[in-house]
Order: sequence, then structure tokens, then C-alpha cells
Amino acid sequence: KAEIFEVPDELALKILELCMSETEAKDYAKLVQGGGRRQGALRVLSTPFGLNEWMRLAYRTGIVSEGQDGVSYGILSQCFSGIHQKIATLMEARATALRWKNCNNFERDPKGLTGRHELGILLQEMYKLAPLPGMFTSPLQMCVKFLDRADFHP
Repeated sequence: KAEIFEVPDELALKILELCMSETEAKDYAKLVQGGGRRQGALRVLSTPFGLNEWMRLAYRTGIVSEGQDGVSYGILSQCFSGIHQKIATLMEARATALRWKNCNNFERDPKGLTGRHELGILLQEMYKLAPLPGMFTSPLQMCVKFLDRADFHP
């Protein structure tokens, strides 16, 4: 049986907030403060995130390192690129494993990954990168610790 890390919407939203540039974060904060929390969440969850945003997350959570306490930039970059390249196939496999009724017609967005399911696939693969399995007990704990460690809050 395949293990599937399902990212709840709220956790996905918090993780994706860490991917935002300062300008995007300011715009998002204005929208949310103006009563558009749901609209802001939908926008964040439906906007593709690319390698730049992924690496922003990695730096903000302090996992980029050439030593034993993190993962190198190159490895993280390869992880993202590999998942992005195969995302349609990976989403089909996820849909089959989760027994979704419509489990085909997934397409790769050239701008990046989109939504909590694609983020979940990426975070599950990231968790497998040494030394992260020794630092965290699960992909979920890794994500929660990322939120604790991050030095950025929009």
C-alpha cells in the first residue's frame, strides 16, 4: 500500500504563505485584513508555485545547508524539478490510490505546482531527502516544525 501524505487546506495555506515574496505577502495580508480570507486562501491554493518559491520556503525554514543539519540547494532543486516534470503521472497515481472518481486528465502547469495535492507530493518526496527523516518523524511533523522555524509571517 502506498503512503500518501495528505496536506490539510490550512496547513497547505500556511506552507504556501512561506513561499510568498514580500510583495505578494503584503498584497495577501491586505486582502485577508479586508475581509477576504476565503478569497485569499483560494488564490494562494490555486496559484502555481515554482522553483523560486520552493527555495524561498527552504531558506525561510532553515533547511538549506551543505552540512549534516540540512539539504543542499542542488538536491532541493532536483527534488522540485523531478516532481514538477512528473506531476501529471504522480497525480494520476495519487488519484488511483485515493480512489477518486476522475483520476485522469491531469496536466502539468509549466509555471509550477498548484494546490495542496501537488504540494503534498512534493513535501512527501522532500521528507525522504537525507538527513530529514532523521530530523523529523513524519512529513506532517516536518511541516509543523517548518512553521515553527520560519522567520517570515505575512
